[in-house]
Amino acid sequence: MQISGKLLKACLDGDHLAHMKLYEDCFPFLMSICIRYTSSRDEALEFLNTGFYKILITLEKYQGKGSFPAWIKRIMINSIIDEMRRQKKYKNHISLLDNTELQWKIESDQDWFNASSVTAEDIYRFIAELPPLTANVFNLFAIDGYMHKEIAKKLGIGLSASKWHYATAKKKLQDQILALMKSKKMSLL
Repeated sequence: MQISGKLLKACLDGDHLAHMKLYEDCFPFLMSICIRYTSSRDEALEFLNTGFYKILITLEKYQGKGSFPAWIKRIMINSIIDEMRRQKKYKNHISLLDNTELQWKIESDQDWFNASSVTAEDIYRFIAELPPLTANVFNLFAIDGYMHKEIAKKLGIGLSASKWHYATAKKKLQDQILALMKSKKMSLL
């Protein structure tokens, strides 16, 4: 995504056509972020629109230093987290033990393994099937690079809860991927 300084200047000057152009240019990038945090395209679009509004109203804070995509990504993720906090259906109250740990187990018999049998769409579908809070912790840690301490603070959960959700997501995703790969191998026999 290449965004020119001229376009950003026009946006800062209040040019509505420039706002539309920026929205169109950023849409694929921002939508790919939003869709990871929800299983509904409509809800992802709501997240995107709310986040894009926040990008526009804080655009004067972007100094042209660093990556513009990284800057808008951070705003979008923070906006999504804010929206999820507001939505009751994303509230998830779980009592966890501090030392809960799950191991990422790899099956020893992997002669059937074929990574090409699993597509990115399969993985995105599996992530979307996770409970919302678990999926969000997984996305924030594994994909967006946040640390558990940051995730816990942003989502208003404990540090151990963040780690538990991440470990649970990894285990469930692994099980789903392994099951899919086995079923595809069986269908080839």
